Amino acid sequence: MKSIYITVFLVFSYMQYGLCQVNFDRHYETGFYSESFFVKQISGGKFLTLGYNHDSSPPFTTGVLKGILVIVDSIGDTVMIKKVGTDTSFHFFQYACNVNDSEFIAVGAYANSSFNAYDYDLYLVRFNLNLDTIWTRTISHFGTQALKPHSIIKTKDGHYVIGGYQNDWSNDWFTSFLMKIDGQGNSLWYKNYTTPGDHTIWGVAEANNGDLICSGTNYNTVDLSNLLIVKTDSMGNNYQVLHDIATTDRNFGTMVMRTEANNFIVAGLRRGCFTCDAYSWAILMDSAGTIIWDRTHVPARDESGYSVIMPLANNAYLGIGVVNRYQESQRGLILKMDANGDSLWSREFYTPGSIEIFWDVDTTSDGGFILCGETYCCNFNPGFGYTSSLWLVKTDSLGFITTGINDLPGYHLYSMGQGYPNPANTVLHVPLDIPHATATPATNGLAGNYLYVFDMQGRQLMQQKVQPGNSTAQLDVSTLAPGTYSIVLVAEGYSISHQKFVVLR
Repeated sequence: MKSIYITVFLVFSYMQYGLCQVNFDRHYETGFYSESFFVKQISGGKFLTLGYNHDSSPPFTTGVLKGILVIVDSIGDTVMIKKVGTDTSFHFFQYACNVNDSEFIAVGAYANSSFNAYDYDLYLVRFNLNLDTIWTRTISHFGTQALKPHSIIKTKDGHYVIGGYQNDWSNDWFTSFLMKIDGQGNSLWYKNYTTPGDHTIWGVAEANNGDLICSGTNYNTVDLSNLLIVKTDSMGNNYQVLHDIATTDRNFGTMVMRTEANNFIVAGLRRGCFTCDAYSWAILMDSAGTIIWDRTHVPARDESGYSVIMPLANNAYLGIGVVNRYQESQRGLILKMDANGDSLWSREFYTPGSIEIFWDVDTTSDGGFILCGETYCCNFNPGFGYTSSLWLVKTDSLGFITTGINDLPGYHLYSMGQGYPNPANTVLHVPLDIPHATATPATNGLAGNYLYVFDMQGRQLMQQKVQPGNSTAQLDVSTLAPGTYSIVLVAEGYSISHQKFVVLR
């Protein structure tokens, strides 16, 4: 009976893990520097990303900043690129949303001269998946109030709400705005908010009743700032400050997203004092503004913050952003949380000595994640040094890269045999064959070889380093509760093999 159970179990494990996901870690040198702020999986297993690009080198007298639209295929190869703008203007894209399955509206900013970059107008482009432009709209700023959008969402009535801030270049004062447009880019209404003073809106989400929940930052003094959450009705009226959270140093609010339960997850950065560590910050609240939980993760002396926290299935969440450890590389951060906001696992992607940050994330049809941002790993410009490249990373559901093992010398020689005894009680023995190969680690920084153990909720329970050679690793499972678990062999940052085992008492 026991042998039948193990045989069925191994077949089930193969069915779940035998098909390898297609993942990648790619950077794109499209100009002197570039960066992406939005990413989405589209039809055919492709991915759309957008941001900005600069074609020239200092002193930037030509090749002014341009908006960039990029589509890559399932392995990260470029399918098409479109740059928007001229050599005498200033364009960038900040975010986008679906119109339907084949069209998007991108929002950004435009200035008619690179030498007056504070003179921003709001810029909109509706385009299809061939990157053909359907229409463009420029909405002029008001007086000395430059318009800088940060987000756009599609609302229940089929229209679109844009959130951002206005920068008065006469006094450098920030106030926030919301604007609603129709599907042709025509403005339906516009609201400007001056309370609570010098502040911004970064993210916008719509409640089930049409109310708008906005997140951002209140710059209450020169050196201090608060995470800000505000609420309006569906017309942008009845503006209400829900939370203006202060410490003795700087807090920042970034994106807000609605969950299936009509709650709202807010992303940000929290630092308690000038000499304290910074933390990536997550707040879950209901539509009335009542905080359900408030969590901080990944302390770092210099910087740690979420750009966005995306709701997942089973009330889980994925936070992405940046962590900058003192005198170390600035790293792209991924962290998965459970329904209570507690960390299940985290990954840090970086190249030593470089600067990386993730700005946006989407789930993929194979259960993994696609992330975008910028990396300073590889775009070297003589006389100036390394500048940023547009960055895309696709991982599996545990935040690992798999197909990158093709860049690992002798990857086909790595193997992990079935752990025994299975079911186990105190110790699980795992046969391993790991070549003595020297390879450049993946940008998740996991140099060396490791066994990871996860429970069925995806919570990382164990990380044990293993040595090259033909050997049998021993995993102490005596403290694990009875149940089913998975093991992942990771070599030089790449996921090599998965299997399951059972603990019985």
